[in-house]
Amino acid sequence: MKHLTKWVAASAAFTSALVFIPTANSTVDAAEASVSDLTYSYDGQDFTVSYESFTNALLDAEGDMYDFIVEKQPEIKAVGLKNGNYVDYEAFANSVFDSSENPLEILANLSQDPSKTFEDSEVTTWVEVTDFNNGEPVFSDAVVPEVISID
Repeated sequence: MKHLTKWVAASAAFTSALVFIPTANSTVDAAEASVSDLTYSYDGQDFTVSYESFTNALLDAEGDMYDFIVEKQPEIKAVGLKNGNYVDYEAFANSVFDSSENPLEILANLSQDPSKTFEDSEVTTWVEVTDFNNGEPVFSDAVVPEVISID
């Protein structure tokens, strides 16, 4: 329940800030802190989900991705930015609650701190979720077994 509470609380602040980027009065360059995806860790696998899919699931409060997150409560590992940096989610969530800066400023600042970001060598091991099947993520590199014959 701890992860879900953090996910919902941080997501609400995060989403509300990002939805209004064009009208927000901020000193942050939009390209510097634009979110592209989120990285989750579940069942020994680190994987990314597009930010668009995440926001749709959150705002609709339904669908396979939403059900997966609510039921399985995967650990959020990182926030992926369009500039290619991945910010540690725990550092981001703590900063959202502890700082007077808006979430985009926090992301921009954290993305400049090597101790709060992930190395490229680790990021390249993450896979992309393409769909969900029976409550489990389906990855972009999933192998589909070949059916030789049906007797």
